[in-house]
Amino acid sequence: MGTFGEKFEDPSRYRQMHSTIAKTWYISFDQIQKEDPLAAEYLSFMACIDRSNIPQSLLPLTGSLLQQIKAIGTLKGYAFITERQRALPGLGGEAYFDMHRLVYIMLARWLEDHGEKKGWVVKAAERLEEVLPYGGHDEKKTWSMYLPHAIYLATLEIAVDEATRASLFERIGYCQSTLGQYSEAGAMHRQALVLRERSMGNEDVLTLKSKNNFAVALGNQGKYAEAESMLRQTLMTREKTR
Repeated sequence: MGTFGEKFEDPSRYRQMHSTIAKTWYISFDQIQKEDPLAAEYLSFMACIDRSNIPQSLLPLTGSLLQQIKAIGTLKGYAFITERQRALPGLGGEAYFDMHRLVYIMLARWLEDHGEKKGWVVKAAERLEEVLPYGGHDEKKTWSMYLPHAIYLATLEIAVDEATRASLFERIGYCQSTLGQYSEAGAMHRQALVLRERSMGNEDVLTLKSKNNFAVALGNQGKYAEAESMLRQTLMTREKTR
């Protein structure tokens, strides 16, 4: 089943082949669902995160080790995914995968058509909440590989509830601060603040936490006056709600 791994340099040929490839994909995916359900689960999960550089450790922790190995082998055998390399520096034997662009597009469409997109987006968000810490230098090389997938998912407005999105934005912000990406971290903490103000109100403890995080992020960018003003507002609200 090497069709999905082919490269079409001629755009007209690509268009002519598109329908045939799509039909082949649907038949193949149907077969995988019947013969290797875990492989189908992995593929559905991957369709809800960034399609490039997917760490194997990010995949759902379901099935036995033998079933997991078989599922990955199935997806590689159909050329739905390709493995990058077994050993990145400092990461042991972690494997990373890319999903073929056309497979990614068709699978997303299939999930939507069958009403499964929302459920898989939620599962992906829950999994990222499990594995993505609040920054820090412990396991930094590992969690930094999860970060692009968390960013991709957090920016999706479908399916994921505001509380979960806010939590992801917050975690991403902490991680970016650890990496010295202060401007990006500020943008993420601001997103978390906006979501929590809207869903929880200005006086909720999590909203105040987000406001404090945003103030710290502003300070890290050298915007000291704005940071001080926001910290004062946070302190006043906390005093008022005691």
